[in-house]
Amino acid sequence: MLDVFDKVKKEYASISNELKEDLSNGYVDFNSKYTPDLLKTLEGEELLDKLFLGKGGTDNLCYYLERDKKSRPYGGIGGGNAAKFGLYYSKELNSWVKGKGKSIQVLSLDEAIEEGTKIRDLIVSACNYIASTGLKSIEDYQKLDELNIKNAWIRKYLHMVFPDIFPAWYSVQMLDAIIQHYGEEPQEDLYAKI
Repeated sequence: MLDVFDKVKKEYASISNELKEDLSNGYVDFNSKYTPDLLKTLEGEELLDKLFLGKGGTDNLCYYLERDKKSRPYGGIGGGNAAKFGLYYSKELNSWVKGKGKSIQVLSLDEAIEEGTKIRDLIVSACNYIASTGLKSIEDYQKLDELNIKNAWIRKYLHMVFPDIFPAWYSVQMLDAIIQHYGEEPQEDLYAKI
């Protein structure tokens, strides 16, 4: 599996310095707004407004990761609807909600804050684990799977915070295809594919 990373790094080395600088500046810009340390400081309605799609603002993490044109060079997570973020503000229902279709659940403000805090804490916990281990082995990646983070948007967040560790491909099918392209067999665990 490490051979795959070496091959991808060689391909990256062939892109222009100007593009590398633009990409690097994008990571700096993102991390000036959304580092795990900054996320930890958010509470209450500020947490909801800064992290999740909602009341019309575009200055939030989910909007940036999916829709902001500055985020496009780092891979796409489009498709589906806002339910993929686990929590969003429905203008139609004039409330924070989770779920989709017939399983949509309208939340009180306190419930939304509790749900948003759980999601934020999961992201911060994953970042703390990654920072402490450096994900040096397949086993480290497999332990990350134990956090049960399946959302493509969170994988994109992890890429933006740890671009040297996580690829900018968020589809499981794409990850498998890339691994197979380089002559390797994909692991079963999601994060072991990365």
